[in-house]
Amino acid sequence: MRRATEIVEQHYLDGQPSLFVEAAEGLDQLAGLVQELIDGYNEDLASRLEDQQKLLSDAGSKEQELGLIIDPTGVNGKIEAPVNDRVAYVVDVAKAEAHRQTAAIFGR
Repeated sequence: MRRATEIVEQHYLDGQPSLFVEAAEGLDQLAGLVQELIDGYNEDLASRLEDQQKLLSDAGSKEQELGLIIDPTGVNGKIEAPVNDRVAYVVDVAKAEAHRQTAAIFGR
């Protein structure tokens, strides 16, 4: 969401903020909570895996453990393209609406 906000502000609003201060703070708070959730999940998973490590004896067990851990950088990489697509869609809708309103005002 931060990236989407930055794109809109840079490309369409001449660098002006697109969110009210309270909304931007709320977005930052939400991002922080998601990070805490990911960290908590990873810590809990590590604790459980440590407790069960004695039971894991096959060679592929370590690879299985690593596959369960959430990497926040990997999450960001996977959502960047959909976020960019969504931003482009929202901007196109806004442009179409602005065009419709302008045409209605000038009778075209």
